[in-house]
Amino acid sequence: MKRLTSQLWLTGIFLLGLILAEAAVVIAYVRGSIADADIERLSTTLLKTYAVPLAVAIAAIFADGPRQSAERAIGQAALRKMRLAAVLAALWNLLLLWRTGVFLMRALDPASENPNEVAQLEHYIERVAELSSFLIAAALVWLFGERDKER
Repeated sequence: MKRLTSQLWLTGIFLLGLILAEAAVVIAYVRGSIADADIERLSTTLLKTYAVPLAVAIAAIFADGPRQSAERAIGQAALRKMRLAAVLAALWNLLLLWRTGVFLMRALDPASENPNEVAQLEHYIERVAELSSFLIAAALVWLFGERDKER
């Protein structure tokens, strides 16, 4: 596997998480389950939450220097680290997405009325992202840390 491919995989995991979470919020809005202020509030929370991981992942792609460095094959040890980084990034996203999915299911159920649902989801996202940041910190450090010593 090439270094650029591994970086794109990690970036894709974070992008997919953001897209899925934002899609749930938009669907709830389109269905009339949340107000204008709520979609802005949740979208802003999601963007704040994903801003750092996506910025670091995208920066790693562009900071990789010459094309031959990005296209260099990574060794077995780096490949194992990349796989672990991908699993940790996916786990972090799943911690956020499961609750967003519950929010969407409740928004689609007309019998489910919870006036605090938006505030609860916002609090959950902020709190879990903060407390689980150790999962993605390792993945994001890997993006930069193995640059010159891949074997």
